[in-house]
Amino acid sequence: GGEIIPKIVGIVAELRPADSQPVKFITHCPECGTELVQAAGEANMYCPDELACPPQIVGKIEHFFARKAMDINAGEATAQLLYQ
Repeated sequence: GGEIIPKIVGIVAELRPADSQPVKFITHCPECGTELVQAAGEANMYCPDELACPPQIVGKIEHFFARKAMDINAGEATAQLLYQ
């Protein structure tokens, strides 16, 4: 690995500014407040509340509209209106 896309093998702490702070990641969904989860071996954290998290519900409505599903000519605005 690392031939085309460089492989990160470590950090150079000496080059870090003295006043730098660690990155603080969010722990709860900014939309519904549910605690985020992280699958084993994965970097991404996600909201597990598929049934009550508004953006997830709107996304599912948009997916339903999609060409590979029902092929309905509608977009995010229509999905938002249906959700509300």
